Amino acid sequence: MSMGRNTTRMPLRAVLISAACLLSVFTALGAPAPARGASAPTQPLYVVTDLGTGTGAESWASAINAAGDIVGTTGGWAKPLAFLYTGGVLRELLDLHLPYPSYLPYEISAAYGINDRGQVLVQGWSGYAIYNDGTTVLLPGNLTAHAINNDGEVVGSLSGYGGDASHVALYRDGAVADLGLAGYGAAINGLGDIVGSLWRTGTQGIVSHAFLRSRDGAVLDLGSLVGPAGWSFAEGVNDAGVVVGQSEAAGARNAFRVAPGGVMEDLGNFGGDNGNYSEAFAINEAGEIVGQATCDSGDRPLHATLWKDGEMWDLNDVIAPDSGWSLEAAHDVNDAGSIVGWGWTGGHRHAVLLTPTVVDSIYEFSGFAPPIDSIPTVNAVQAGATIPVRFGLGGDRGTDIFAPGYPLSQPTCVAASAPVDPVETTATGSSGLTYSAATGLYTYAWKTDPAWAGTQRQLVLGLADGTYYRATFAFR
Repeated sequence: MSMGRNTTRMPLRAVLISAACLLSVFTALGAPAPARGASAPTQPLYVVTDLGTGTGAESWASAINAAGDIVGTTGGWAKPLAFLYTGGVLRELLDLHLPYPSYLPYEISAAYGINDRGQVLVQGWSGYAIYNDGTTVLLPGNLTAHAINNDGEVVGSLSGYGGDASHVALYRDGAVADLGLAGYGAAINGLGDIVGSLWRTGTQGIVSHAFLRSRDGAVLDLGSLVGPAGWSFAEGVNDAGVVVGQSEAAGARNAFRVAPGGVMEDLGNFGGDNGNYSEAFAINEAGEIVGQATCDSGDRPLHATLWKDGEMWDLNDVIAPDSGWSLEAAHDVNDAGSIVGWGWTGGHRHAVLLTPTVVDSIYEFSGFAPPIDSIPTVNAVQAGATIPVRFGLGGDRGTDIFAPGYPLSQPTCVAASAPVDPVETTATGSSGLTYSAATGLYTYAWKTDPAWAGTQRQLVLGLADGTYYRATFAFR
């Protein structure tokens, strides 16, 4: 999250754990729907920047600060290396000078967080450290570090309490404090509030519960979406005290949000046969939440996800449709709305930066008109039907309004809670575009494929001015 206040380690931890298996390296660580035919809600749009992979074949981005500096890990499973991306250049941190056994041919490392002072939280062979502009400060050896805030405070856990037990720990002013809570700390905000997971005894044994510990020491058990017996864990918190993470839900594992004084809110999932998982990693001060979720559409099950203004977005649907990317995870977001994570391109996983953008439009798109509903509503229709897609552009703009290759349709993920409305009116014939001076609307007759039955797809109108407009359909 912004200013390095919230940095979780979920998939990146697996990089070093897998490296441990290969090299005997690390110890495993433990909003209402719009009216029919109304203008579409503001749809986010992002430009994708490939951060590269350094000397390796893959990379992951874990955190971004207010200045847009990004940290993560390159190199794949066998030789992970921490990186810092700043000024448009990815630099692997080869000057960490972390101790490692002489029988290893090289140092390995990973970076998990960065604050606005440029302090980077890194992990090496022997443990964790704070790196800043060539200087490395080793953290105590029994500390598993998870996040760093702008004051340089590090939250994590202390081991050595028997078996797999650990205690929430805070590193501050050169010393580690055991906070006396069985569990681990996952994130810390600018005020010193800590979130993570506490071990609780439930009807089925030990379960984890998300918690919030304020700087004054007060601890709040956040429970779960299915009550005290269920599990949950917190992964992010902003300065307003809004907590996000993942919880057991009815037949699912869903992302959650908890506002101060509120109850745990289920952020939902994409539904379908494989869409019963979502997870929130980070939240910024504007309340934008990023994470990932599973979905039936696309070549890969995991999709980078954004929760914004009450809507759940597959980030693959808010980048250029012809980008060639399959975005897998959104791991952090700063207060400018810039998102970092990773995705697949050319058969390899690459760290990415998603920058919010606004395209200057020439046309005055008025939204979709009946019988089509705008996002977030899902239009239910018979596969094989010809659908009259009506929209306005502020008058007659001629017939060369579409960009080359558009309109197009593609598989999409739809929030399971999205409203559904049947399309009552269909047309006949093949696809084509007409304009009516009487109504001031264009009609694109969209001939659908009978083979789409049982799927969800998105129709993308790519216009000649560089803008994109989408409507979602469920085919029966």
